[in-house]
Amino acid sequence: MAYTQFQTDRADYVFYGTNHLYGRIQPNLFNGIDALVVEMLERNQYCKPIQGKTHDERFFLSTSLFGNRDLAEKMRKEGVTVLVVDVKLDSGKHSMLGYIREHLSKNRLVLLQVVPVMTYYSLSNTPLPAWAGELINNHHRDILGPTHYGRSAITAERIEEVAVPMLSEEHKGKRVKIGIIYGVAHQQIVDFLKSKELRGRVLEEHRKSGLKGFDPHDLEAITRFDYDGSRGLWMPREYKINMFSPSPA
Repeated sequence: MAYTQFQTDRADYVFYGTNHLYGRIQPNLFNGIDALVVEMLERNQYCKPIQGKTHDERFFLSTSLFGNRDLAEKMRKEGVTVLVVDVKLDSGKHSMLGYIREHLSKNRLVLLQVVPVMTYYSLSNTPLPAWAGELINNHHRDILGPTHYGRSAITAERIEEVAVPMLSEEHKGKRVKIGIIYGVAHQQIVDFLKSKELRGRVLEEHRKSGLKGFDPHDLEAITRFDYDGSRGLWMPREYKINMFSPSPA
């Protein structure tokens, strides 16, 4: 997984762009983080035991890290909070794989130029070069489609506007450091975190369309997991937010 380390006015970050089929992880790059943000598959499966797996392994399997025991142990021992700020899509017509299949069959430039770079660096353990990040970002909407592009903007908005203030308050005003692990095609999250204006423009487009394509429940909730040593479990807590719905009168 290629990684990017950067700062915003509010927090320090390390973003890992993973390959969902074969994730390689360097736990030491997450030294000193206060929280780890992971891409969501199914929230309600995170803490259920699965035959032959520990809760740690199941938890990290669910985030496409394939049960990396070293990282799981590191997060557990250091008391790092794990956050899910992602949002599910509400319809099969917004399927990312279907969009990629349809779009790439028509756009050979993306197929021949972007996908090999994205695949190579998703398997790399090196910093992502600026040119590669720019290439992936420039074709982010083409690769994933407009709904998944909006999903990346929503992720960044929730990290900066919800997760960072919450963590900073818990750490008595300390500047926090956050690790992020998502698929490499979501590299645009880095630019969205750096630019409130950029993600704001994308979010406004989706607001005008009535936020179609996103699961309504997920738009109003984020989930955090903290390890309970006495139970040997990652315990979930869901937080209701009204970022994308009108505040009560």
